[in-house]
Amino acid sequence: MELAQRLKNREEAAFADVVDTYGDELKRGCLLMVRDRLLAEEIVQDTFVQAFRKIEQLEDGSKLKSWLTSIAFNKCRSELRKRKWKFFSFDEYEHHFENVHYDDPESSIDAYSRRQTLSRALMGLKQKHREVLILFYYQEYSIEEIVHILDAKTSTIKSRLHRGRQEMQKKLEEGGDFHEFER
Repeated sequence: MELAQRLKNREEAAFADVVDTYGDELKRGCLLMVRDRLLAEEIVQDTFVQAFRKIEQLEDGSKLKSWLTSIAFNKCRSELRKRKWKFFSFDEYEHHFENVHYDDPESSIDAYSRRQTLSRALMGLKQKHREVLILFYYQEYSIEEIVHILDAKTSTIKSRLHRGRQEMQKKLEEGGDFHEFER
């Protein structure tokens, strides 16, 4: 039986399964948006609570992941309106890169430097561009899925993605050694 249907049936194990299946990915996306590990964890917990309470509103069970992401990103936006921004660092979730190994220390330092430069450039973008880039590149959602998550038109998402890439390109050329941002 599909996980969404199991949730609708209020199966106890389904709640744990959905947290295990989507929790880490939601947390990474929220962390990129709000730049605060504890706040990201809180948002993800709130997302699951809201989703469990309103699971009947999910019409297409195959879109559970994008529905959860939509709830989480809306909560991130709400928090960002309430809080002032602080500098974001990849240090806060460096553990996601621990499985990447380099042959020499210089390569490791260079990779770290690139992540920091990318982080600064990403956080310098307008929120509407940053969230589309995060969904597309970091969370690997398709444009169609992003349309659903952000409740926007396809042309709007494509435009934000294009403008976000242009902004990233400009910022990276100004402050980094990256010259390409394509998937």
